[in-house]
Amino acid sequence: MKTYVVVNGDTFERISTVVYGTSDNADLIRSANAPASGGLVPGMVLVMPPQPIDDPGDLPVAAGNEDEVTITLAGKVFVFWLGATFRFAMDEFSSFSFTSPFDPDDPVIRKTFVPLSFQDIKIYIGGSLELTGTIAGLEVGLSVGGRVLTVQGYARAGVLEDSTLPANVARENDGATLAEVTTLMCRPFGLTPVFSPKYSGPPILRVAIEDSQKLSGFFVKLAQQRGFLLSSDKKGHPFFQKEIAAGKPVQVLTEGLAPLQGVSPRINARTYYSYISSVTPTYFGFGGAIQTIDNPFLNDSVRPLTFKANDTNEADNLDACRSKMGRMFADAISFTIDLAGWRDGKGNLWRPNTTVRLFAPGAMVYKETEFLIRSVDLSRAKSKSTTRLNVVLPGSFAGKIPETLPWLE
Repeated sequence: MKTYVVVNGDTFERISTVVYGTSDNADLIRSANAPASGGLVPGMVLVMPPQPIDDPGDLPVAAGNEDEVTITLAGKVFVFWLGATFRFAMDEFSSFSFTSPFDPDDPVIRKTFVPLSFQDIKIYIGGSLELTGTIAGLEVGLSVGGRVLTVQGYARAGVLEDSTLPANVARENDGATLAEVTTLMCRPFGLTPVFSPKYSGPPILRVAIEDSQKLSGFFVKLAQQRGFLLSSDKKGHPFFQKEIAAGKPVQVLTEGLAPLQGVSPRINARTYYSYISSVTPTYFGFGGAIQTIDNPFLNDSVRPLTFKANDTNEADNLDACRSKMGRMFADAISFTIDLAGWRDGKGNLWRPNTTVRLFAPGAMVYKETEFLIRSVDLSRAKSKSTTRLNVVLPGSFAGKIPETLPWLE
């Protein structure tokens, strides 16, 4: 982020005009600089929150190199690297890690890669912007070929996982909508929440965040009860989305046929319940309504789960219970799919919130079954590109009970 040194006569409105060309961001500067809430003092250094980053457009890429990785950092373009991994998910902020040769005598390297500087970075694959992020870690180590620099980070929204709300921003926003609450709390970080579909839900009965609570966890809790997942978009902003409808898989994957290299089931029986009940909170003696949903695939065991649906009212209680039931299937039943290459059968990069059909008897998928892609890991080392998908049953994030299970014939 940029900084500004306060001079005599400065006000937040004047600083906003100097830095942004308009006084409209005075409150934004004030909320991002809690120490200045007691007044501006000459010599005080203020952080200037970034404005939303626009996509500058695609970068030129050599013909036939559709998976070339290009990185822009500190106004410079880097295409040299030894290995790279990128993670995109429906319910996580995007993240990255890449390695490159490290020459401590190179002044450009020394000036560009600075520990604890939280620099902005843009990552392009095949010339298209795929991730706008922040560098959160730098490590240097020795290898057979010499010194290697490992750079790690996350989408710009990843700061919400590490940070609390600034001390001078309101903690309570009762009666506000999910979109209003997240927009207000993201402003000090120069972030703008994006909703798909556009949010049109009712106001939240009670919204209050603890002083020490990290913002991401707070947002996730509110979003889940309203059927939204929190991730990040290509510009690095918080991205609230809903699960797509099944029925349009991007590819059919079959055991023993390319590009499928391996399938592993991930079954967690301890998070699997026979029925789930949600209870609304009690206010002034009112509330405490109970909603229960049965698991049709487990009627010969008693494994109940009851949870309190905070920040909901009686009308929203059923949706909160459905959401919890759907996520139970996602947590209990998932598969890891390993593939050659980075692109699906349609030539697009593999992406979360799309579906595939899978037939893999060796992994207990005894019939061709459609799965929702929860996360995508793209990796490359020594010119070998691979993709790892984590898939769950469709409806898991839409509050729907699956029609069948992969091993039921």
